[in-house]
Amino acid sequence: MQQLQQPRRQQQQQPQQQQPPPIQLASGNTVRSVDHFRYLGVILDSTGEQDRELQRRISTAEYSFKRLRPALMAKRGLSLHNKSRLFKTFVVPALTYGGPETWALRNDQLQRMQTAYNSMLRRMTHQPRGPEGISNQEL
Repeated sequence: MQQLQQPRRQQQQQPQQQQPPPIQLASGNTVRSVDHFRYLGVILDSTGEQDRELQRRISTAEYSFKRLRPALMAKRGLSLHNKSRLFKTFVVPALTYGGPETWALRNDQLQRMQTAYNSMLRRMTHQPRGPEGISNQEL
């Protein structure tokens, strides 16, 4: 049997970003500069932007919601009050860890966070979006 060989693609060389020189501390140690790093579970960016951390928070909250989906999405079983308590206990902290109070969020970032929250809440309560559904304020 003859094996088919896939043609090799030439890898495009990405332009290398110039790294700033390492920082020399008073103790004699050097610390290298990085684009982003994780500290206490929060991604900190060298530019001060929160986009990467916000996307991770939304993904984490969606994952928590997905894990609770059988309990939250069942029309029978748990009462809406208990579903709400589960949502507030497991999903909301995943979305707000690190505290939006301490974040310097732009309006578009705050809107993304609010949209993710409302989307999960609508799915949990089986409330449609649009003219036949309820408004975000009533939600």
